[in-house]
Amino acid sequence: METLADSWASTALHTLAARPGTAAAVADSVEGADRAAIEPDLERMCMLGLLERRAGRRGEAIYAPTKWLREGIVLLIAAARHERRHLASQTAPVGTADVVAAYQLSLSLIRLPEDRSGTCRFELELGGGVVTGVSAEVVEGRVVSAEPDLEREAYASARGKLRDWFRAVIDGGIESLDFDDDHGLARAVVEAMHETMFGDQP
Repeated sequence: METLADSWASTALHTLAARPGTAAAVADSVEGADRAAIEPDLERMCMLGLLERRAGRRGEAIYAPTKWLREGIVLLIAAARHERRHLASQTAPVGTADVVAAYQLSLSLIRLPEDRSGTCRFELELGGGVVTGVSAEVVEGRVVSAEPDLEREAYASARGKLRDWFRAVIDGGIESLDFDDDHGLARAVVEAMHETMFGDQP
């Protein structure tokens, strides 16, 4: 858990939560960084089991989240709620990049019935007028993309404060969220997030 938590602070890890990429692509997303500085961190995270290295079409190294990292988001979400409840004055607040990466990794785990398709917008109010989240595309029961584009036209949506999302995903209390969801797709996704990540808890 400590290894996972320490690595979560890496901007590179947040970037790769969206999609696999090269060291150069990750460096482009990190202000003031270059490939020479980023690549050793990526290799270290491969050794830790957080990332896997694949060969690209031209033989370049492509880095992608491992199954262990995607499933490890469960621990990070639970730890984040504990910190907000009991250690808020001693720990860094949850930021926009944290929220987006957490959505992206969480949504990659879920499976819905194959007759479920559409675009859902998931919004989290961080306070101070800051709203972050993702628009996720569901195709035949699988989330095939989740991008931080809240202006995208969506089939359904769910919105709430940080504590509301913690309650919905960890405890299954989805009534804490505000849904615009005539066909039930956003509700089905949130329920699947809870069941997939926290549903076996006593």
